Amino acid sequence: AVIAAVAISFYGGIGSLVVAIVIATLLGFPAADAHFRVTGIKDSGAVIIDEVVGQWLVFLAIPYAVAATPEYILSVIAGFLLFRLFDIVKMGPVKVAEDLPGAAGVMADDVVAGAMAGAVIILVTSILGAMS
Repeated sequence: AVIAAVAISFYGGIGSLVVAIVIATLLGFPAADAHFRVTGIKDSGAVIIDEVVGQWLVFLAIPYAVAATPEYILSVIAGFLLFRLFDIVKMGPVKVAEDLPGAAGVMADDVVAGAMAGAVIILVTSILGAMS
């Protein structure tokens, strides 16, 4: 997911990443719902489109114009780790989103985790930018 997001945003621009997120989200709902109907497992590890969407959302917060710089690479690593942390710990709004019924809960917890990770990236880069 990380490599795809970097490639999409770097070569296609941020608009392409937004389109990819929308398409993946729209495909994710029926995929999660179909998997649940067949297996009875609400948020199975076999369905990863929700993780892809959440991780891609983080990349909306990382300015791709500075790709291949140490700051960009650190932002990518931090974004990935923050997303995983928020997704695994499921605190606050992520837990509320996960508790939504059906496919909405499957997709929403990762969307919220991605948005939270992106917000932290924006906050930290803004503070660091103001300090330099």
